[in-house]
Amino acid sequence: KCVMDEESKERIINRFQKGNSYMPENNFKQAEMPEGCIILKNENGTAPGAIVEGEDCIFIMLPGPPSEMKPMFDNSVIPYLEKYSDGVIRSKSLLVFGYGESAVDEMLGDLMNNSKNPTVAPYAKTGQVELRITAKADTVQEAKEMLKPMEEKIISILGDKVYGRGIDNSMENVVVQLLRDNKLKVTCAESCTGGMVAEKITSVPGASECFDCGYVTYSNEQKTELLGVSAETLKSAGAVSEETALEMSKGALEKSGADIAVSITGIAGPEGGTDEKPVGLVYISVCTEDFHKAYKFNLTGERGMVRERAALYALDLIRRCALGIIDKEAEYIW
Repeated sequence: KCVMDEESKERIINRFQKGNSYMPENNFKQAEMPEGCIILKNENGTAPGAIVEGEDCIFIMLPGPPSEMKPMFDNSVIPYLEKYSDGVIRSKSLLVFGYGESAVDEMLGDLMNNSKNPTVAPYAKTGQVELRITAKADTVQEAKEMLKPMEEKIISILGDKVYGRGIDNSMENVVVQLLRDNKLKVTCAESCTGGMVAEKITSVPGASECFDCGYVTYSNEQKTELLGVSAETLKSAGAVSEETALEMSKGALEKSGADIAVSITGIAGPEGGTDEKPVGLVYISVCTEDFHKAYKFNLTGERGMVRERAALYALDLIRRCALGIIDKEAEYIW
């Protein structure tokens, strides 16, 4: 049966008082816990968690919101479960952009198939691949040491396609940190992505150090008005073209005073495609003081996927410029 846990009740009252907010009486139901259970304190919400130990099974109950559940799991559940384990497991993720899952599988096939401890497993995400290296050992330090040689082997094979480490280290996080470290400013001129690149960059804390402004120019008129794309280029080559992408990135660089500018123009679909310019055709251009180039992509998937992948390619171009690893002669670098 459930009984009122007075400590949990007091914590609920204190949380509402600190927030100066009204507390409905039914909130006290959250403090009614299974009799004799181990109570897990909630430092990020009102509902406590509980561990109920039976004769041959254990129930662990946690609050639903991730912001409450994850810290409770890390701080309370893992230490509780460790006593039932004969070792520790540690994982490390490498984030790959520029190779699809099948290409990664082909390049790392022997490594993934023959490795037992640590193991390597690929996880496909939109436009990128996560490689998770997992090791089991007697201690945390031993497990961490086992991860390092495998990490080095993978990087030696995939090279600069590995852009980050850790599942929370997104492409935009990596890019913003690189720009800040190198004291570089970036701008973007976007058509089919409608500001997605700017949104990704500015979602990262500290982005104001490397990003002053961006341009969303959906219409031809605004491409000319804001970025200086010539009417003749738009007429002869079209809005979705290498020529327009080049003029967009150059105009953005000159107008913003940034160190790096990327531009995107394309057909995200589902309408607007032709035999000559199908849905998924995207041009992305990068412009710096000494480098100016456009790249052509034929991206697959529905509208949202085309836009997301285009934004990631643009971010990767920024990353490569910031690192100085962009191949200025290559027609296609991914």
